[in-house]
Amino acid sequence: NLLNHTSGLADYTSLKNFDDQTLYAKDSIIQMIADAPLGFDPSSSYAYSNSNFFLLGMIAEQITGKKFKDLLNDFIFKNAAMQNSGEDDDNISKEAKGYVYKNDSATEAPFIEMKNTEGGGSIYSTANDLLKWSIYFQHQLATDKFLKMTLQSSTLKNDNQNIYFGGWCFFPEFIFHEGHINGFANLLAIDTAYH
Repeated sequence: NLLNHTSGLADYTSLKNFDDQTLYAKDSIIQMIADAPLGFDPSSSYAYSNSNFFLLGMIAEQITGKKFKDLLNDFIFKNAAMQNSGEDDDNISKEAKGYVYKNDSATEAPFIEMKNTEGGGSIYSTANDLLKWSIYFQHQLATDKFLKMTLQSSTLKNDNQNIYFGGWCFFPEFIFHEGHINGFANLLAIDTAYH
């Protein structure tokens, strides 16, 4: 349910008492999620929620005894040769600033605190590193039978298909994911007809 956003957990970043400029302790974020009512019964519907991936990050840390940033390095960044990607708590040289365009002028985007949101945010990268990751992922998708078998849409309790799983929206011949925060937006799509 966490992987395919069918948990019904409220997105903590959308809660009334959440301030995106405050640095919260991880336990505080977990408590916010626990205190918020479910949006729906698990497996009955789909709603993207940063809470799901944040909790998955915390679970991965508990199981492995490693920090999430080290797991990213060990399993993704090193394997994909991504040398300009990491967690937001790193010192980033040449960090890009986000801008918003409003009333015919560009101004610096409002700050968002991303530290302590492992799994649900806080990763930085470059366009070149995202291309490296895309190529690496496509190779894995073509050669790893377990990955290909695992990345499938799921069926909800009402027998409708959920098109989202494991970070991807599924369509007949491509998968994609998009995201945005103040001043930044991305979309990564992979043509799966060849895999």
